Amino acid sequence: MPSIGSVEILVVILVAFLVVGPRDLPRLMRTMGAWVRRVRVMAAEFQHNLDAVVKEADLEDLKNDVAAIRQEAENAKRSVTAPFSNLDPIKEKKSDEGAGE
Repeated sequence: MPSIGSVEILVVILVAFLVVGPRDLPRLMRTMGAWVRRVRVMAAEFQHNLDAVVKEADLEDLKNDVAAIRQEAENAKRSVTAPFSNLDPIKEKKSDEGAGE
């Protein structure tokens, strides 16, 4: 993006001084300052809204990732505990006591 140097600013001020005149130049500068301020406020607001949208999208992606990891962990837990689900420690203990008599 091209930048404006000090020489270019001096040329613009000189041309404005010649075109507008010394009497109306302060009013023109105030008006230009107000417009620049408005543009900066609008740009800052736009940037803030854009950041909020990006953050929301990132949070949604993160939420989806966490849900997927949670589902994978639940599946892993089921696959590990499935072979032992038919074992009942209370039944085994009772059968061991009955066999010992």
